[in-house]
Amino acid sequence: MRNIEAFEMFNKLNSQTMDNAQTLPVRVSFKIIKNKFALKAMCEPYVETRNAIISGYANGKQTIEPTDPNYAECMKKLAELDNATATVSLEKIKYADIESLELPMELMNAIYFMVEE
Repeated sequence: MRNIEAFEMFNKLNSQTMDNAQTLPVRVSFKIIKNKFALKAMCEPYVETRNAIISGYANGKQTIEPTDPNYAECMKKLAELDNATATVSLEKIKYADIESLELPMELMNAIYFMVEE
């Protein structure tokens, strides 16, 4: 998995589980929360590195504009970071554990990567 994929998984999972009132079996909820924390731990240094790259090329600012002379080099470094391999151990949820549940499409989409048939 690439850094950017892990980051997107975390964001999707976090947004769909923050205030979700969906009741799930404990073993399923536990694995979702465990994966969320694993992804968060992996994403924190990624975000810090990403911000440092931008700040370095943007002379201390938090954003860089396409008109900046360093823009192309900054985007190259960010692409390298995004495409670097992310190592994160994720728990799997058995499809049988959730097949009888009525889950909103957004939640199913957020947990899809951890469901195994």
